Amino acid sequence: MIIIGCDFHTRFQKLATVDAEIGEITKRRLEHGNGEARAFYATLRGPAHVGTEATVNAQWFERLLQEYHHELWVGDAAQIRAAAVRKQKTDDRDALHILDLLLVRDKFPRIWIPSPENRDLRQMLRHRDKLVRIRTSVQNQLHALAMSQGLCRKAKLWTKAGRKELEGLPLAIVTCICETVGKGLLLRGRRDYERSQGCGPLHTRKARRNDFAGGGANGAGPRPA
Repeated sequence: MIIIGCDFHTRFQKLATVDAEIGEITKRRLEHGNGEARAFYATLRGPAHVGTEATVNAQWFERLLQEYHHELWVGDAAQIRAAAVRKQKTDDRDALHILDLLLVRDKFPRIWIPSPENRDLRQMLRHRDKLVRIRTSVQNQLHALAMSQGLCRKAKLWTKAGRKELEGLPLAIVTCICETVGKGLLLRGRRDYERSQGCGPLHTRKARRNDFAGGGANGAGPRPA
């Protein structure tokens, strides 16, 4: 059986690999963007046991390992770091440290992670919540617009009659509020999309800082029973 300690980053990963039959440890770096990581895991003989720290941008990696029937253990990042004898961090050393914890399984601080189906459902619920918040924000702005023009209908503003009265307001005012609301929705939608894909300015800064520091964004969860 092949056991792999993986120090996972946004654009690459460092591996410390040992074949249980041979006992030889090898190190390598895999790039994500050019398909090198997928090719490596696709060509491994037999199911491998992979361990890594919890990170927020590894959903595609979890699906990749599941596709090729490899077993993934995700560990609590803080406990993994606390178990290190040498506190100086390097990518190679981090991968070797994770491998050492995997070789003695009761020392690896494994945490529970949701299934891909469960995670997708959570993402859909979060997206729905955002859409409801956007709808409420738009309704509040339109209510304020109507009241500023002496049109106070409260909930009746959203009936057919109320919407007809709203559309009957002076065109310049309606156009102005629609442009303002539309720009706000586009900006918010773009920001939410970038955050969900991990490609916004905040994620870019974090990725650069973590790449130079030798660590990824960490998360934690309850330990399995």
